[in-house]
Amino acid sequence: MDDEEYMKPMLPTVPEKCGPPVIPLGHLIEFAVQQIFHELTVLSE
Repeated sequence: MDDEEYMKPMLPTVPEKCGPPVIPLGHLIEFAVQQIFHELTVLSE
C-alpha cells in the first residue's frame, strides 16, 4: 500500500436514494416567484 493511498480518508459508500434531499431548480424558482408575487400583492393593498 502506498503512503498516498494510506493518507486518503476512507469514506463510506452511500446507497442510492439515501443522500441529502434534492429540490429541482425549476420548482425552487417557481416557489420563490410565487412568494415574491404574494408579498408584493400584500404590500400593495
